[in-house]
Amino acid sequence: MEISLFVTFLSLLFLPVCQSLNLAYVLKEDTGQGDYVGNIPQELNFPILEPNQVQRTYQVLTGGDKIHVDPNTGDLNTAIRLDREKLCPENPPTCTIDVEVAVLPSDYFQLIKVQFTLEDLNDNTPTFPSPIIVKDISESAFVGTLIRLDSATDPDLGANSIDHYDLTSTDVSSDESPLSYFELLVVENIDGTKIPQLQLVKQLDREVISSYELQLKAIDGGTPSLTGTATIKINVSDSNDNQPIFAESRYIVEVPENRPAGFVVVRVEATDLDSGSNADLSYTFPGVVSAQDKAIFQLNPDTGAISIKAPGLDYENRTIHHLTVEARDKGPNSSPAYTTVTVKVIDINDEYPQFSIVFVKEDMARGSYIAFVTITDRDTGLNGNVSCRLKESDGFELFVIDRKDNRYLIKTKKELDRETQPSYNLEIDAWDFGNPSLTNSTTIAIELEDVNDNPPKFRRGGYRVNVKETINGGDRVTQVEAADPDDGLNARVNYTIWPTNTSQTLPFVIEPLTGIVRFATNAEPLDAENSTGPFILTVTATDNGIPSHSATTSLTITVLDENDNSPKFSKSQYSFPVKEHLKRGAYVGHVFATDRDINKDTNENGRVHYAIAAGNVYDYFTINMNSGEV
Repeated sequence: MEISLFVTFLSLLFLPVCQSLNLAYVLKEDTGQGDYVGNIPQELNFPILEPNQVQRTYQVLTGGDKIHVDPNTGDLNTAIRLDREKLCPENPPTCTIDVEVAVLPSDYFQLIKVQFTLEDLNDNTPTFPSPIIVKDISESAFVGTLIRLDSATDPDLGANSIDHYDLTSTDVSSDESPLSYFELLVVENIDGTKIPQLQLVKQLDREVISSYELQLKAIDGGTPSLTGTATIKINVSDSNDNQPIFAESRYIVEVPENRPAGFVVVRVEATDLDSGSNADLSYTFPGVVSAQDKAIFQLNPDTGAISIKAPGLDYENRTIHHLTVEARDKGPNSSPAYTTVTVKVIDINDEYPQFSIVFVKEDMARGSYIAFVTITDRDTGLNGNVSCRLKESDGFELFVIDRKDNRYLIKTKKELDRETQPSYNLEIDAWDFGNPSLTNSTTIAIELEDVNDNPPKFRRGGYRVNVKETINGGDRVTQVEAADPDDGLNARVNYTIWPTNTSQTLPFVIEPLTGIVRFATNAEPLDAENSTGPFILTVTATDNGIPSHSATTSLTITVLDENDNSPKFSKSQYSFPVKEHLKRGAYVGHVFATDRDINKDTNENGRVHYAIAAGNVYDYFTINMNSGEV
């Protein structure tokens, strides 16, 4: 039993349970890639929706590698060039492509089953394994002796496959024409395949004619028909009296697919009435037996026993095998005999389930159907009749929508939140109804895809920083940081800034990815002396989700004064007249100087101190260091 589990995410909420709808198309097998096939809403006569209504969307569940569905219009187009022989290499009577489409959202939910039947074209010519078929026959062969010929193959189907064989010769006028010695006899296998044979109808005489040449034509039933041709060269050998004869002209056996390597399927047996080496027979597979069959079956050259080789038979891959066995004696000038062995493979419950992993979104409400599940079993009958169950899970349950075709929906039992629980492990059991039943279990790890349901959050409610007025362009001022508990793009934050006072020129820039704030390279130098106050900025952190979320914080930047200005006197020269005999400490005059730097709070860059620098001979004068009074 092989059970394949296809799980596809559906963005659905509270879906109504409904029966699936069916569509069927017949396509020529040469339909090209991208060719238009049909339109789902038109075919099913869906009501036209108004522009202001929520519109339908279409999602492929299975078969999307071959058929594309436009998610908005419901148009069906081929995803690949359709070639029946490649899509159905086992050449079944009907070659189909099965596609399942979900109509969304929940208000319009329907499960659409679309089947595409590929109509065979007669685009393959019958082909022989080799253009020349060489056969030997003893001149003493009895009239009625059969010579097995190589069959042609044609991968086309039905009437387009091989319809009949014709035998012709370039020499048809004389009594010694090859057609007067050989005639064509065609037999059919149980599956309808045709085997061409030559039957001897006139006694041979090697001394008269030692070889014959004929043309074998394989003609298909297409319109127009196609023909493949091979040349038959028959060599007449000296008599060693008798040709081998098989006990059966055809062997048909049934073999269960689970028989081990070495198991003998059948033993073919031929006899030769001669004696000695002329009666000692050897068995071989001729060239007509395919390489695939030679890889499965082994023929004992001495006993004629056909046994199974590893890896053995597989009913699910092939249900019937046609083998040809050739027998020759070991005497000189031997002539072969042929028999056909048909091996019918019996299905055994030998396939085990296979499972896959599914990813779902996180913000699904309780009771939502979030995944579509299909289970298939390649076995037949009860061996292919399967069921499954979801083991106890606090977040999900399995809901049956089509038990006949094993269609299920996985349903949430509670709202999912990735930030609370990012993953779930679902255990699913699947079993068939064979005897004994085959069961397999797997744990499906469900990783919740993030939904952008969280805004960024700054690490601080507000930022306050100081910068020197001598800061250079490009210098770093500070860095702001915001975090977003979402994942991927939903958690990736970009930063922007702008002044709270929109009339204020902003000399700062922010790196959008890192949040680093820098003094702009093209900004005018800062001047604390002329500043009217701090720069008050608004910083925004925006995530990259759809739709995006954002958060803001404030950034206050204060410009610090630097001692970058020298004091300046109110006059370049002061003159003070004084009387002689002044007492010590008498007032002489007052000098005054100013400094543009700031003088407030703890900043004394603008506070001026006075001192007599020169000319005070004998220290007759003093000056007040704070007021400038002489």
